[in-house]
Amino acid sequence: QEAKAILDQAANASCIEAEVCAFVCSMLCQSSRLFNGTCALGLPLDMTPDAKGGQEESGTAEVAKLDWYYVEFDPDAVPVEQYYARYQRNSNVPTIESVSIAHMVIPDGASVNEAEAFLLRQGFYRLSAEAQPFYERLGYSQHSLKLLEHQPVADALGPGGVYHTLMGECLNITQEQYVGTTAVREQWHTFHYDLCFFRYTTQYEVHSKPDAAAQFDESGAQQAVEEEKPAEKILLGRAVGFSGGEFS
Repeated sequence: QEAKAILDQAANASCIEAEVCAFVCSMLCQSSRLFNGTCALGLPLDMTPDAKGGQEESGTAEVAKLDWYYVEFDPDAVPVEQYYARYQRNSNVPTIESVSIAHMVIPDGASVNEAEAFLLRQGFYRLSAEAQPFYERLGYSQHSLKLLEHQPVADALGPGGVYHTLMGECLNITQEQYVGTTAVREQWHTFHYDLCFFRYTTQYEVHSKPDAAAQFDESGAQQAVEEEKPAEKILLGRAVGFSGGEFS
């Protein structure tokens, strides 16, 4: 599909490593009536003198060689998001702008006021990201306060509040478990659990480096070594309260 419009705009190459270039392109190129959803990012490889004789003969500066990186994106993502934001109550949901603005630069041709407004928005989202852990701690503190306030009625901390000392405590457990599989070497796995009372329980697998014998198959051929992947934390459940019944 041919491009309906071509926009030459600068962006920060850091979006590639962060895997958010599609969001940056959605911010820069809005509306499918103008753009076809293909974004080409030119990454400078090196700077070399002009091939026609250099700067002295051609009168031009150094010519940048570019390596092109293509990204598919949704040109209607931002307008659609803004439309649904009118009816969305949760203001803490990340927006396309909040995810991408750190990898954007001041638009070409922007006025002084527009450039200042862009930098202010960029600073706002940066501070919001830095403050997120504090918001989470504040939310947990407010939740804990509500549990303590309603404890006499709801027994939120156990019958008669007997477990109130566990508020804010977490147990960290790492254990080896049997996992049913056909590969004998993979039957035992090590898992780490975080049990946070009145909050949640999470789990992730602890990957250990294979021993020397595991690097070879039964024929003696060396197997390909897979790159170590970061552990994926799985939420097993959240606290919902205590079941009825007398405590003894």
